[in-house]
Amino acid sequence: MDDVSTVGGADAEAWDAFSRIDDAEFDGDGNLTLLDTEASRVVVVGPNGAFLREVSRRGSGPGELRAPASITVMPDDRLVVYDIGHDALLTFDPRGAPRALGAPLLTGVLASGHVVVVDSTGYRVKFVAPDGSLAQAVERPIEPLPVTASIREAEMNRLAERRSSNAGQPSLGRAAFEQQPPLPRADQRNRIGSDGRTVGANDVRPRRSGCRRPGGGSGGPHYGSGRTASDGGADGPTDVLAHRGEYLGTLAADDFALPLAFGPNGLMAYAETDEHDAPLVRVVRLLALR
Repeated sequence: MDDVSTVGGADAEAWDAFSRIDDAEFDGDGNLTLLDTEASRVVVVGPNGAFLREVSRRGSGPGELRAPASITVMPDDRLVVYDIGHDALLTFDPRGAPRALGAPLLTGVLASGHVVVVDSTGYRVKFVAPDGSLAQAVERPIEPLPVTASIREAEMNRLAERRSSNAGQPSLGRAAFEQQPPLPRADQRNRIGSDGRTVGANDVRPRRSGCRRPGGGSGGPHYGSGRTASDGGADGPTDVLAHRGEYLGTLAADDFALPLAFGPNGLMAYAETDEHDAPLVRVVRLLALR
């Protein structure tokens, strides 16, 4: 493996002064999106580690991040952030702007069993028969309404007002998040029952300890699937596959750790700490499999 870039560490003073990197995804061009969960930040860096942009900011308004938990880069380079604090999936375009005025897919069911599907961007109504075939389509030459800056601003204000008016009636997910703060790591052992079994644990130990797929629809070239060791404790070897599922090889746990993200052309990202326990992200390139 060859080192490609490193960002963060004790000497970082600006955008790369991370608190805790819990998720990362490459896009098809090798750009790496990093999720700093403790700081509620999303940062995008180039393949060489150069800063490209930050996505959104910490806050409770529309498109702002309250408690992001994970990220996904879509094949068209849109970014989806799962935000526990908002109890929602937030979508951003490739420039990092929140997607307001999304085009929903409207559906309904008739007494005959037909499903009505409405394309909300234009005037197109489809009637789908119970067997899945298209029974009828109704269209009119009405063009979609372009979204202007003033329309987008008005929609963002409307969403903000709605969220403010609903502040006293949080959803179940948001209520659970606000009323049950994260358990300190030092207290995790309190969850162990008197018989030595973790409360709520499965009856069998999973044979897979984790997996990583190429992000952004990059097509690979690699997909990693980590195994648990034969004793059911520590992590075991990692099977490496091509994006279409072809088996490429297996790497021993001592030789290879499952990365936080796989990218194109053998890129892999690892979240680590330096000698001062400061978070950093190291990008390497997998050259060959033994």
